[in-house]
Amino acid sequence: MQTILRAFPQLFLLNKKPEVRARKKIQKARWDEENEEHRIKYSKEYNAKPENKKHRSEYNKVYNKENKEMRLEQRRRWASTAGKEKHFMENYGITTDQRNSLISEQDNKCARCYLPFDLDGSGNTSNAPVVDHDHS
Repeated sequence: MQTILRAFPQLFLLNKKPEVRARKKIQKARWDEENEEHRIKYSKEYNAKPENKKHRSEYNKVYNKENKEMRLEQRRRWASTAGKEKHFMENYGITTDQRNSLISEQDNKCARCYLPFDLDGSGNTSNAPVVDHDHS
């Protein structure tokens, strides 16, 4: 149990009263906000270590297996028009209509490397249109 608590400290709060959990959650959110740069730097360093990558990968496999239905629903939401619309607006500040018009203006080719996009639906994602040029 000690190892689990060390890996997942939020489990410690499960035995606490609701008001204590709420207070701890607020404290953590405040700390995260005040120390965002440190938190991001630490996360990148932590996630770059091979042993942590392996642990995270194992955890994700178990989590996805146990939450299969929820993960499928998330994928369905992302695949929907509303999910894509939200993604492009949050990450790039454009709508899907603006994205599609950019692709048309570029004659269905990448504006940077001039490779034609795979728009025939064959499933070849190696040259799918992307906003930030990373064709992977």
